[in-house]
Amino acid sequence: MAQRFLVLALSSLVFGRAQLHARERDSVWKDSDLESAERCPGVSLLQSSAKRPGHDREHSEEMGKIPEAIPFASLVESSAPSHPVMLSQIKQVVELAQTRVQTKVGEAPYFIIAVAIGGFLLSLLSICMSLVFVERGLSKDGDVYAEPSASALLSQRLRALGLGDARSYRASARAERAEMFGAAPRTWEHGGGNGYQGNKPMLMADGQRRLQIVIPQPLEGGRVGLNLSEDDLVVNNFGDLRAYDLGFRVGDRLLQVNQVPVFRESDFKFVMQDALRRNSERGEPLVFHILRRQGADGASGTSVGLPQSIAPIAAVRAPAPAAPPEAPAPEEHGDLRGSWSYGDTRTDDLYTYEIRQVGNDLGFEQTLPNGEKITGLLIPDGLWLRSDLQSKDGYFGEIRLQYDPEEKVLVSQLKSKEAQVWSEDILARKVRKDREVR
Repeated sequence: MAQRFLVLALSSLVFGRAQLHARERDSVWKDSDLESAERCPGVSLLQSSAKRPGHDREHSEEMGKIPEAIPFASLVESSAPSHPVMLSQIKQVVELAQTRVQTKVGEAPYFIIAVAIGGFLLSLLSICMSLVFVERGLSKDGDVYAEPSASALLSQRLRALGLGDARSYRASARAERAEMFGAAPRTWEHGGGNGYQGNKPMLMADGQRRLQIVIPQPLEGGRVGLNLSEDDLVVNNFGDLRAYDLGFRVGDRLLQVNQVPVFRESDFKFVMQDALRRNSERGEPLVFHILRRQGADGASGTSVGLPQSIAPIAAVRAPAPAAPPEAPAPEEHGDLRGSWSYGDTRTDDLYTYEIRQVGNDLGFEQTLPNGEKITGLLIPDGLWLRSDLQSKDGYFGEIRLQYDPEEKVLVSQLKSKEAQVWSEDILARKVRKDREVR
């Protein structure tokens, strides 16, 4: 509407100016016509003689008098310029007529240019107004849109679910983190009240529990040491065995990271970048909401990763799980926990790896000669214990172990990520404690 009004105003202004100039030129034209009539009486006499009726004789006599009475007529009959004054007057009249025609024709380009400039200014004004409205619309949620894309992802999903603004949602989350912030990672079981005091853990319909894990500081390189399935974000292995100490268990399903819902591995990586940035810049802890199946933890009601002197809030001890542990029994494979060495004893070129207890499972850990550490969680696979090994750069390879009770050695086979087949058997013997002490 504003554009139409400005175009109409500019058009009216230009049209008024054109009318004023036309009137001035018309008055000048009339004045010049009067002057020409006064200065050139011969033209009026020619017009009157052409209209006056009479006899041929009178007309011939009249024509005989024309050269004397009307100098303009004799000028027409004679080719020589005998009257320079009349020629100058005719020249002035012709020039005035040409000027009038040129002025009328020359006004059109100016009008077109004026309209074009007006349209350009209106377009520029509309663009500026649109930018102002868009900026106001994007900044109406304040810090939601001022933050990186993870917060925008949270806001978008909350709006899609009909839960309203994300600011109040994140404000409550900040209050929770401020209340729970401590010096060590903590695992809380969700309840219904503030502080989760005096409430039972949130149990799902299928017996799973919803837990919250708060990690003040991630591992080296901004990691938490989890191997997740791509589709449903279920922890299927540990890339670093310290993830167990942080509170995670195999089989946990990630629901949220820093109050942002995650559904796929791409979501997890995307939100973790923002969470790690906040942790490095502001010291905000990493908050994970997980869904844990019942019986996944040996001490399922206790808080994982806490010192024994610190009692968890609303920790409810659940009955001991009836299912057998996932790791093989000691009588099947012997006591595998401890350090194992392999290599050439003659040259003292020995390598050592360690197997230790990680909850109800066994974990594999080895430091390579270049100082790189590889870890993995051992999972029963028939007669073998298999593990996907992880390094700081990602997937390293696969290893499987089997205990030989007759030889009392641990047989292992390795398959790197580039290889297609397993390596030859590697025999390792357990390191005695007295040797470890030395």
